[in-house]
Amino acid sequence: MTVPDDANRYGRPVRSVDAGRLWTGGVATALVAALVALVGVLIARGLFEVPVLAPTDEGTLGNASTFRLAAFAAALAPFLSGADLDEKVATSAITLVVGVAIGSLLSGVARSAVRTGP
Repeated sequence: MTVPDDANRYGRPVRSVDAGRLWTGGVATALVAALVALVGVLIARGLFEVPVLAPTDEGTLGNASTFRLAAFAAALAPFLSGADLDEKVATSAITLVVGVAIGSLLSGVARSAVRTGP
């Protein structure tokens, strides 16, 4: 006679996490978030001519601050800076869209990484 493990003893299914799938999804989510931030800066600077994170003479891509936004999009506090209001609003809108992308992607990644067994 075999003794079931603790999870099965109480009638609950055994759940495990596929670490490879979770890490792959996390890395993919980070890349998508960086791209969303970059596209947001391109739209703000190129379409609306709002100098997000860099002076206007830096061009559409801006300067190193643009890439810092793409790398650290989740950690910004745009309204604490000394920038003009339109720059603060554009930066916060970009951050909001990046946050929504991260939240929706990671929830799907987490669901797909959890395995339920017998």
